[in-house]
Amino acid sequence: MDLSKYLNNAPTDLNVAGCEPEYQLLKVYAFNAYFNADTLECGTVNDGCTYRRDNYAGIDGVYINETLDENTIECLHSYFVGNSPFILNNVLNALTKIAAEINDVVRKGFYGNKKAEDLLKDYLNESDNKKVIIRIITDYTCDEEEKFEINQAVEGYKLSVRNLDVSAVIQFGDDVQSVIESNRAPFDWVENGKILIDAPNNFLKYGDHSIVCNISAKSLKELWAAEGGRGLLSMNLRYYIKSANIDAKIQKSIQKDGKDFWYLNKHKNVELQVAGQDQWGNITAGIELIRRKEGKEAYGFTMPLLTKSDGTKFGKTNGKAIWLDINKTSAYEMYQFFINSEDSKVIDYLKFLTFLSREEIEELEKKNQEAPHLREAHQALAKEVITF
Repeated sequence: MDLSKYLNNAPTDLNVAGCEPEYQLLKVYAFNAYFNADTLECGTVNDGCTYRRDNYAGIDGVYINETLDENTIECLHSYFVGNSPFILNNVLNALTKIAAEINDVVRKGFYGNKKAEDLLKDYLNESDNKKVIIRIITDYTCDEEEKFEINQAVEGYKLSVRNLDVSAVIQFGDDVQSVIESNRAPFDWVENGKILIDAPNNFLKYGDHSIVCNISAKSLKELWAAEGGRGLLSMNLRYYIKSANIDAKIQKSIQKDGKDFWYLNKHKNVELQVAGQDQWGNITAGIELIRRKEGKEAYGFTMPLLTKSDGTKFGKTNGKAIWLDINKTSAYEMYQFFINSEDSKVIDYLKFLTFLSREEIEELEKKNQEAPHLREAHQALAKEVITF
């Protein structure tokens, strides 16, 4: 896949112009996947989280991916194919080198990036039960059958790393493109200056209109300052500001609607909001708003997101969603989706999505480890989901 337009259109501050394609691919992917395509985070990508490319061709980047379990860190390697053939052995050799480098990191360190070296050192030394994902990023794109075969080879490759749970995944060109194109973070910022904060007099102002603030203007100003002066996401501002005197775009994001926790608490006596862990900030903001406006206690309950091995969640924004609606995803398509589940995730999916007993799942896990080619766990997963 030709990703040149994405590399050429990268923000100037990302410093990818003139660099070799592998380095450009690494930075552009990291910028979108880990830093929400936020230009204010370019410095983080440049200064702290990627290596300069070198002939060793081992770890190119180290990231703590917040969408994954907090005990998981990612080591990245960029494999740019361009017009050359894709060579699986090159990928597997890179995995071997990366595993060796992880093994030796505490003893001998890295070549180019002190901050990234310290990040990985601190992570590995902090406590037990750490997990490491080695992510290969490539511009190569192929049909689903070849992709499946490459995935099987990468995910099943044996990695010898002392006292660590290490797995490997590969991100193809169309996956990288999807990450870049689905990132919509910047559009919804309310710029600093759009709403003026009068902290001494404890009110906000939009144009000629005063705005009621549900927390102190001083506190809101501190929140705004914490975001580097760029503003706040309007989806978060709506928990703090209630006013009809704002323009249509901001109004849509800020004003209350029938889905707000506070609205449901006031009019429907809803006391508990349940959501995925990525909604924790919104839930706690709603709890605070209920406490201040209604003088009542409210509660939040979050659960881990159902993710693929690369950390991305199941959702419509990735362009490859599965639906419970038979008109959008057929039974055959859903069966194929789960029968082709990644080996590293199939047991997790059995625990999340089926009513099989603990003993049955442990037996399938054992079979999956001893004879993965039989794919008994995958077959059980697909069958249980379809026949539920």
